[in-house]
Amino acid sequence: LQHQKSLEINIRVLGCDHQQVAGSHNNIGHVYHEQGNNDKALLQLLKSLEIEIRVFGCDSVHVAKSYNNLGIIYGEQGDYENALLQEQKSLEIQLRVLGSEHPDVAASYSNIGIVYRAQGKYDEALLQYQQSLEIQLRVLGSEHPDVAASYSNIGIVYRAQGKYDEALLQHQKSLEINIRVLGCDHQQVAGSHNNIGHVYHEQGNNDKALLQLLKSLEIEIRVFGCDSVHVAKSYNNLGIIYGEQGDYENALLQEQKSLEIQLR
Repeated sequence: LQHQKSLEINIRVLGCDHQQVAGSHNNIGHVYHEQGNNDKALLQLLKSLEIEIRVFGCDSVHVAKSYNNLGIIYGEQGDYENALLQEQKSLEIQLRVLGSEHPDVAASYSNIGIVYRAQGKYDEALLQYQQSLEIQLRVLGSEHPDVAASYSNIGIVYRAQGKYDEALLQHQKSLEINIRVLGCDHQQVAGSHNNIGHVYHEQGNNDKALLQLLKSLEIEIRVFGCDSVHVAKSYNNLGIIYGEQGDYENALLQEQKSLEIQLR
């Protein structure tokens, strides 16, 4: 409602082709996206993009960001061809405007990797993630959350390929950086423990998996509180492993906790 009011005022006062009008369409699009209404989100983001191209020209970081936003939504809709096209457009603009050694360029390579990963094109995804990581290490240094995220992304691909030792190594690097930079009680640290736990689980090492998933759960409760979808998901993950171990009483307890949170 507030963004719609802002849009209407901006159009009346500034005219249709103004960056603040583009910004209003963009804001409305993000609200629709967060509501899960991607069709309406796309309409708003496309309007924003059209105005930005007219106002800023094609080679603008604003336009690059809009292509990235569109790519994310197309990816969520399973339209990977269109998602990849948008992300590549974003990358090309950023390379021309920002040069190759820039954190936003690294992020674009990572975004392309996400699309390839969703398609199951793991070798292509790895190339993009590694390109992103190399830029981040040069530009941001080794002690940075974005670097940790890249190690995590690489680890996820190795896990999908069944390369569990390599996956563990990447997730362990991510965990160590996150702890040093963000501290122990942070959602990215919880995510690292969770990723390590899933690798151990797929290796059939459920005892080690449980230790990691319990650490993740403890952090999530401190960070998000007890009534969180993150916590519910962790209880579910624990329930699966307890069930595989034949500890059905504990498995049932975890799954019931997960259900109760989701119902609330």
